[in-house]
Amino acid sequence: MLAPRNLQTFVIIVLLFIVGFALKNQKTTQLIYVDGEQLLVENADTPKTRQLGLSYKPKLPRGEGMLFSYNEPAQACMWMKDMNFPIDVYWFSATGKLISFKQNIEPHTYPASFCPAHDAFYMLEVNVGEFSKIPAKLTLPKQ
Repeated sequence: MLAPRNLQTFVIIVLLFIVGFALKNQKTTQLIYVDGEQLLVENADTPKTRQLGLSYKPKLPRGEGMLFSYNEPAQACMWMKDMNFPIDVYWFSATGKLISFKQNIEPHTYPASFCPAHDAFYMLEVNVGEFSKIPAKLTLPKQ
């Protein structure tokens, strides 16, 4: 049996492990604006989060999306691997100007890849028909 002091140490270590694991797997979200419309997005800004994307999610609530951001212009292609619903995808420049889009991409299109016409700094994935018209401008909050 563990002595009280050793038990305390063990409990603290387990708690630190749990907190560390939770922080490591914490998803970051932010409010962005697309043509002035507010949208809550989950950030995909690491290779791991970009690769996973919206895969395995059963659905995406209206008014939400996923924003892929890159440190430099990138080809920013995407696929529908393990997706459960169709999406619209928009690619934007560093200044937030729309440079390419593809609408109503169905899950059955995997393994096809979809790429922007030009390298992009941002890729936004949303529900089909999230916007009433093709958006022109992405605005990120000042950091």
